[in-house]
Amino acid sequence: MRYRFFILLFALVEMTGMVRADEGLDLVERVVLTDGSVLRGYMMLQRPGINFVFAAREAVICLQNTGNVSVVDRERRVDELSPSWKRWADEHDAYNGTGDARTLTLSVIRNGSQVISDVRILATGAVIKYLDMAPHNYELNWNLIRALQRDQRAKNALSGLVYHIQCDGTSEVAGQYVEQCPGKTFSILNEQNRVEVIDVARIKKQRIEGFNPNQSLFEQSPLLDEVLMSDGQTVGGMITELSYGDRPEDNYVVISKPNASSQVVPTQKITEYRKKLNDDYRPRFDLLLQRGETALNRLPVVADSTKEVSDGGEKKICVCTKHIPAFRIDSLKNQVVLEANFADGGDWSGVTVLKVELSEDEEWKDCPLFSYEDLVKNSRKPESVETSVNRITSLMFRLEEPGYYVVYLSKERAIPFELK
Repeated sequence: MRYRFFILLFALVEMTGMVRADEGLDLVERVVLTDGSVLRGYMMLQRPGINFVFAAREAVICLQNTGNVSVVDRERRVDELSPSWKRWADEHDAYNGTGDARTLTLSVIRNGSQVISDVRILATGAVIKYLDMAPHNYELNWNLIRALQRDQRAKNALSGLVYHIQCDGTSEVAGQYVEQCPGKTFSILNEQNRVEVIDVARIKKQRIEGFNPNQSLFEQSPLLDEVLMSDGQTVGGMITELSYGDRPEDNYVVISKPNASSQVVPTQKITEYRKKLNDDYRPRFDLLLQRGETALNRLPVVADSTKEVSDGGEKKICVCTKHIPAFRIDSLKNQVVLEANFADGGDWSGVTVLKVELSEDEEWKDCPLFSYEDLVKNSRKPESVETSVNRITSLMFRLEEPGYYVVYLSKERAIPFELK
């Protein structure tokens, strides 16, 4: 029963701070093998009690040097490198030379009849350790795993999964899943930022929930589940509950679907667990701001002062700046998002957006200008407001017409912008 538990938990992977698949979405977890090798990617297929297939997008491999191993170094020009190798070389300052003449030392390893190309040698001697940035699917036995590890959620991450582990008795542990040692322990990083190591023999039930209550669960998980049953049927969705007990009816998984329905599948009927990348994954992140700082669609902006002026005998409000950031309206999907760390502790109740004109007065020429009547009749309140755990407030306004606008913060401050 506990062996099955390990397999099921292995299938439930979660990562925050990720982007789309071609930019690292599929670097979900690390598998540390008994020989010291480390694979980064995700578990794409599991056969309980038999083996698993791990889709590695990069790997550090430890190869025992039996004396029949040869290494040949080659210089690869920067224009010959894959995007992964270019990114790695930039991050590790690994290029030889400068400019367009830069090269990266990669190697070819020959181990008997096996040839391994375009890898980076990290260590030589009794064990040859190398980095492989090419994608490979590794089919391995379960006894080769030492640990499964997961990075901690980034401090500015607003998405992810929360694991609720119910042990024997009434105790429950909730937090991020950070490590598991097969058949031995399961580790959770709790809200107090302390790792709790749980004996898997004590676990009775596991539930998975979204970290962000303002997002759907399916927007917060990079991977989806599919199980193959002994009768040939498949059930897809996301495993959100696992139960374990001494009786057959106590052992099951609950698979939730995007339409909020769910299906209970007895563990004993499952022959394979599969994973695939989730096209609906929409991770969210805070833009970490100091108190009083603001950003408009992730562009740092400064609130400008306002001044009451006379325009043709009518009192109007002028924003005292000619510097107006511009955004393409078609790239914003008609959404303008203000993010702010309000110095007053989060009072956004008076924040509105309104369309304005540019002043033609010689003294205030080309400065944003609007009337008190515009402010009362034509200003728009935010369509949605969220305040994160980092006290960053995000206000979303829906705007559909090009033109000049201001975010009206208070009687003294406003942020102008243009939609093209």
